[in-house]
Amino acid sequence: MQPLEDIRDSFDFLIQDKKKNSFEFLPVSLNVGAKYIMPFNENISAAVLYTYKPYEFYGYNEVRLFGCWTPLSWLSLDLSGARHNFGWSFGGAFDVHAPGFNIFWGIDSYSFRVTPQMIPIDKSNIGMTFGVSFPI
Repeated sequence: MQPLEDIRDSFDFLIQDKKKNSFEFLPVSLNVGAKYIMPFNENISAAVLYTYKPYEFYGYNEVRLFGCWTPLSWLSLDLSGARHNFGWSFGGAFDVHAPGFNIFWGIDSYSFRVTPQMIPIDKSNIGMTFGVSFPI
């Protein structure tokens, strides 16, 4: 046998019809938001963000409210709450933004079923994120 035939026999190649076109779209996401800086204290702000992501059989909708307090020029503390297709989520973040780098730590809690008084009645999922970024 020739070496090329040995290589072909080692792999299971799938030969497709050349007339059949196959392509995929990039994931699409629509985000609309607004931020309001409080007139009585410019270190406090509030924001709202709406997110829509279409999927094959349904669309994911989320409305998120943010509160941000920046006590120092290099430190900010954030709180957020969201309502989405699957329930509620709440979170917070701690950000240090020094010249040349940013460090952040955040925590989110997802509760998928709540009572009318907003008390979780099933297990919550908690996620933590820690990161460092270097602005260009």
